[in-house]
Amino acid sequence: MAVNGFFFLMRAISKFEFSRNIFFFPFHILHIYYYIMSDSSSTSKKEIYNNPIAPKDKGRGTRVNGKDWKLQKDAMRVRSLGGNLTWEQKKQKRLEEQAIKAKIRELKEEKEGIRKSRIEETKRRQSLKEEKERYERMAQVMHRRKVERLKRKEKRNKLLKER
Repeated sequence: MAVNGFFFLMRAISKFEFSRNIFFFPFHILHIYYYIMSDSSSTSKKEIYNNPIAPKDKGRGTRVNGKDWKLQKDAMRVRSLGGNLTWEQKKQKRLEEQAIKAKIRELKEEKEGIRKSRIEETKRRQSLKEEKERYERMAQVMHRRKVERLKRKEKRNKLLKER
């Protein structure tokens, strides 16, 4: 199919004096060529384009822009509006969407909870590490027993604060 389309284009170009003036090249041939080359097209050429070589319809007259050699395309119309659902179908669809959104929200909250717990654990470990380093620095300056007393005192104050 694609090879035949290529030869069709070559024959059309050879009939036309391409070297004279590029502005009068029949570009409708290229449109047809591109259509022929695209094998993925499910609609036929006849469904999309009217024949550009056929005699023009007298009722239509000439185009405003004067480009009568161009392909005449039909107006695009929406085939179906998609609003033919009954109330029960709409209600069912809305309920399904709400269930999906609730599930997504639940998964997001769970993920956020895991993230927050991880952050809290990291902060707790960091504070314990800093506290340990602080006591080690104090132990270099003070006696070991005095540092232990301060630890116990701070622990009591911390427990009282948390109440």
